[in-house]
Amino acid sequence: MPERRCCGLADRTPPTRARGCLSNSSRAALPRRPPPSTPNAMRSAKIAKVAGWKRRQYHNLRIRVCKSFSHRDEAGPMSLEGPSPSFDSADACSVLDDRLRADRSYRVESLLRQQPDLRDDPATLLDLIYTEYVTRGEQQQAALAEEIVRRFPAQAAEFKRQLQFDELTCEADLFYRPGSPRPQCPGAPIQLAADASAAPLDGRYALVDEIGRGGTALVYRAWQPELGRIVALKILATTTAPEVQQRLVAEGKLLARLRHPNIVQVFDVGRCDGLAYLALEYCDGGTLADRIAAGPCAPVEAATLVRTLALAIHQAHQQGIIHRDLKPANVLFDAEGTPKIADFGLARFQAQASRQTRTGTLLGTPCYMAPEQLAGPAGALTAVADLYALGAILYELLIGRPPLEAASPLATLSRVEQDQPAFPRRFRRRIPADLRTICLKCLEKSPDDRYADARQLADDLERFLAGLPVMARRPPWLERFARAVGRRPLVWSLAAALVLSLAVGGGVSAWKWHEQRIHRIAAGQAFEEAFVQFAHQFQLARDGVDTPLGRLPIEEGMRHDIARKFTAFLDRYADERPIRHDVIFGYALLAELHRKHQEPAAASVCELKALAAAQRFIEELHSRPAAGVHLPSVHFKRAVIKLNRGETSAALDGFRQAVQAAEQYLALNPEVDARDVRETLARAHGRSANLLMVGGRNAAAAAQFDRASRHYRAYLERWPDDQSVRSAYVQCLNCAGGYFIKHGPMSRAFAPLHEALHLCRTLREPDDRATATLQEAEVYVRLARFAWHADGDAMFWYRAALRLLERADAAAPHDLELARRISAIELEFARQCLRLRRQDEALAAVRAALGRRQRVLAVQPTADDVAAAAACCQFMSEAVGWHDAG
Repeated sequence: MPERRCCGLADRTPPTRARGCLSNSSRAALPRRPPPSTPNAMRSAKIAKVAGWKRRQYHNLRIRVCKSFSHRDEAGPMSLEGPSPSFDSADACSVLDDRLRADRSYRVESLLRQQPDLRDDPATLLDLIYTEYVTRGEQQQAALAEEIVRRFPAQAAEFKRQLQFDELTCEADLFYRPGSPRPQCPGAPIQLAADASAAPLDGRYALVDEIGRGGTALVYRAWQPELGRIVALKILATTTAPEVQQRLVAEGKLLARLRHPNIVQVFDVGRCDGLAYLALEYCDGGTLADRIAAGPCAPVEAATLVRTLALAIHQAHQQGIIHRDLKPANVLFDAEGTPKIADFGLARFQAQASRQTRTGTLLGTPCYMAPEQLAGPAGALTAVADLYALGAILYELLIGRPPLEAASPLATLSRVEQDQPAFPRRFRRRIPADLRTICLKCLEKSPDDRYADARQLADDLERFLAGLPVMARRPPWLERFARAVGRRPLVWSLAAALVLSLAVGGGVSAWKWHEQRIHRIAAGQAFEEAFVQFAHQFQLARDGVDTPLGRLPIEEGMRHDIARKFTAFLDRYADERPIRHDVIFGYALLAELHRKHQEPAAASVCELKALAAAQRFIEELHSRPAAGVHLPSVHFKRAVIKLNRGETSAALDGFRQAVQAAEQYLALNPEVDARDVRETLARAHGRSANLLMVGGRNAAAAAQFDRASRHYRAYLERWPDDQSVRSAYVQCLNCAGGYFIKHGPMSRAFAPLHEALHLCRTLREPDDRATATLQEAEVYVRLARFAWHADGDAMFWYRAALRLLERADAAAPHDLELARRISAIELEFARQCLRLRRQDEALAAVRAALGRRQRVLAVQPTADDVAAAAACCQFMSEAVGWHDAG
């Protein structure tokens, strides 16, 4: 019988066929087991099908699925009776799994003593080690991993690498993890706590589970039988100090006065059985801190959220209530994703003195506390202290970390008092200037320099979202300098003395140089001021999609008006040599906008203007050698434009020119960081590799891909926070993995896909969240194709991809490109289902694909969409025919 590949966890052979690759005589020596009929039997069979080094890597991608089964095997363990013939990895793993289930003290070493030949095969030995980890590792996995590393030091490095595969390729919400609560069906009875305190407060509440705790209070998810609802029950212990209990009751009274959809509502407050308690609206959507931990937000998303919070806190301020502890952990989300401000435990009435705050007690969180909150008594605080906290939240949403943070709380307090926040553009270059200005205005040290109230902040954010000029203005440089001097007079005095001594000798020549440069930079200054205004409006027009926080797509009329004004603006400055580099990119952005909205004629005009400006820039470069740093990016942008116009050969030449220009610049300037040049070098190599792959030039494509990977990795080692380059590298890896799956060798397909999956988990900052999700889903699709060719469970990966994409589609329902891509993957999934004779599943998938295409056709019909919809209809008729025939 020919050898059958047994990679993956889905068996495509009939149950009567023998497992593994044993000879007939060897099979006879092993007892047969009936087909799996229980979860654990299925789990054992799945582990037993894994054999070979390449198959093991695929097994590691699926190992978490095996952990979801926790019942004993009812089929009974296999056994070895006396000396047995040599058997392969799959059978050895199956025997070990059964032995471990029969005897929890059984170990790999025991099997190796009975079958010493297994030690000679490193791959089989590692399979056995990992099988023990899977079978025993349902609890205390970290301790078990350390134990295995001690027992098998020679295999430690490879074993740890397999564990990394396990972590990187497990989508947390795809599987049930042992020890976590199983999801309940709607209407299922709630499991209450079993201890005596499950029904406290005279039986008015029944505790379900603990959801949080602080220094003095516990917060439970509780059931209120009288009203039939779930609440968040905050309870203080009887040993808590009386002033803390009074503060909790005061919190309830404060919240009871607030009625706003973005403030957590209070249902009940009081004391009973010696317990001070507070029953609040239950929000099960997590906290803003959880979302920030996943990475920075898109600027529009961050502005929309902070505007919502500002309007809510303005309502509290109007009733004389200051929160005093606004921070991401105190912003909750309900099941629909609505943000709600919680934890007014430190709030106070503005009209009251701070009698509840002990003298010298510091209330608040250092990273989000206004400077005046540190310096003066609590009674002197005003509502603008909350505006500082909102500015700190906006800063963290945009950057991913608080504005002023240090190693210890004390050091953080010192920084809040003395230091200015780092300019946001240092960490993220694509933050619009107006939003940076709004954020920094909220973080001003002096309360008088912030917004007068939260309503003004909300209005300015609304202007930003509408593409209008904002009211906030960055202070003049002289004013900022004076403030810095006031905070650190000694340091600035020494610096001034040094500058004065240098100015005496070089003042005259510096003035002449400055006078000559004034005329040259005049156009550049005008361009920069106008570009900031138009670039922000253009960004809103180009996006044109919903965000998870409900931003509506920009109106068609406004988009055309922005494009018209931006075109006139670029035409005006097209001949200004100092800024021609920026003009090229401006025209390219306009072309991208027109192509996104199916306006090929307007896009072509902008592309021709960009190409003409690029040609003039290259021709004039010999008279402006300082502009050589821009030459690689100009070649790259010109190549991208030619590629969009269908000129593949010219585009490939352009990418090569970009590579040559970048390498030449770096060779002449080895001491310069040249971040933009290195970025262009990596991107140009990646684009060249993709074009060569499409052209079928296998050897050249593989070599070019290796060069692209080397440059991308070198760049990301120096600038690991550049999410745009990470995203481009993921796209390059995805293309490479897909190419090797289709054209071979298959052995090269897994590595780029694995690296792409790892990078996808770190893509936390893209301005378009749907793009990051789409890239991760693309990895899953290619893993499905890889599994299909390797006899693995391709359906698992298709479903994982579609699950991610459905979440992205729900978050951005107006993104037509996303809908097109999901429809294509659903159709591909339907074809694979039909090959496996799963007609019902295939019909459901193709109906979903057709529905998405119809949605796109209703908004923006194109010839490609019509053809895709026709393909869906044709496939549906074929699937129905198969179904009837079956």
